[in-house]
Amino acid sequence: EAAVTWNVREALLAIGRDAARQLGRWQDALDLNAANMASKRGRSARAADIALSRFNDYGPLLRLGRTEEALALLLECRQVFQDARDTGMLGKTLSALADTEDERGHGDAAIGLERDALRYKYLAGDVIGIAVSYHNLGYYLRRHARQPAPALACHLAAALIHALTGAEGTGD
Repeated sequence: EAAVTWNVREALLAIGRDAARQLGRWQDALDLNAANMASKRGRSARAADIALSRFNDYGPLLRLGRTEEALALLLECRQVFQDARDTGMLGKTLSALADTEDERGHGDAAIGLERDALRYKYLAGDVIGIAVSYHNLGYYLRRHARQPAPALACHLAAALIHALTGAEGTGD
């Protein structure tokens, strides 16, 4: 059967990137993702498709201590997803920005961004993403705002969503 060469190449690079991330091989993940983005650019992929791939660099950049690079990357991705009116990826990007601000020690910014992420995830109908945002918001509220009651409510909401959907990690 005929296969589209770029599709096979990009799928393999994405699998390699994900494997490297799971193994904590952050630089390998960045290198494989750079090759994936080069392939996308070489075939003149849409800006949103390239931004979707670029988004995958934020985690490895944070783990390597390259926080400012992660922040700049996410701000660029947010603009592309806003232009494309992609509410699902906007929700994920805002959560990633909250994670980055938490790493930078900016608790108020992390809380505000995670609340914004929740709104977009509700609009997108991203049920698992909503649970993740509630979990993260609970963490930020407890850590930065010293608000244990709202933090507990957020964690309970996340646990309830996970239990009702049978999502992975419910036992945790």
